[in-house]
Amino acid sequence: MVPQVAGIATEDDNVQMFASPVQDTGQTFNKLSQYRQSEAPYVLSIALFVGALLISFVVNFRKPEVLPTSGFQWFAGKFTVIASLAVAQAILLSLITVILGTPVASIFSLILFAIFVSITFVAIVQLFVSVLGLIGKFLAGTLILVQLQLTGGPLPIELLPAGVQGISPLLPMTYAIEGFKSVINLGQFDGGSILALFLFLVIFAAATLVYFLVTFSRKRDQFDETESVTA
Repeated sequence: MVPQVAGIATEDDNVQMFASPVQDTGQTFNKLSQYRQSEAPYVLSIALFVGALLISFVVNFRKPEVLPTSGFQWFAGKFTVIASLAVAQAILLSLITVILGTPVASIFSLILFAIFVSITFVAIVQLFVSVLGLIGKFLAGTLILVQLQLTGGPLPIELLPAGVQGISPLLPMTYAIEGFKSVINLGQFDGGSILALFLFLVIFAAATLVYFLVTFSRKRDQFDETESVTA
């Protein structure tokens, strides 16, 4: 059968329909001026988690700096030290991000959120390392590798295989990335991400506190003997 093309109407409307059968009627709410704006949240989240793990190689998460009088004092002393380092690395990374020319809607908001994320991440690493030592460091490193692909960095979570999409909400970096996107591109804090990260912070810090309380009660005699000798 020979196609009959001579009879096709060639008015302007028909030609335009074939040339552009579909038109985009969407509205752009937040246009990114540079590619690095989309990558910065992912890179910052990874850097802060890796930095939290590196802190565990610099600071002994178990050995108290001074003889503790209680498990809470032991925990508070260690957490204060590593949290201070977490704040320092968050400020440094935020400033480097700005110096490298990444457009940031609010530098102040970026620094505040980075500090919050950094403290949350060191609280997570502290539990692993305090309880499990070298094995904990290995598990924390493994957790970083798991989060590389499942937290909406390289690919949106919606494009991940259906079988692993349910894991993403259980990973802290998922909320760190979402929070950084909001802070960097909009200059606003994402309430849902902050709440989720706060829950991670409270749960892991509380678990670490329980570990120190239990460990102190078991080693109370050793601490008392050491204190009496030094006195």
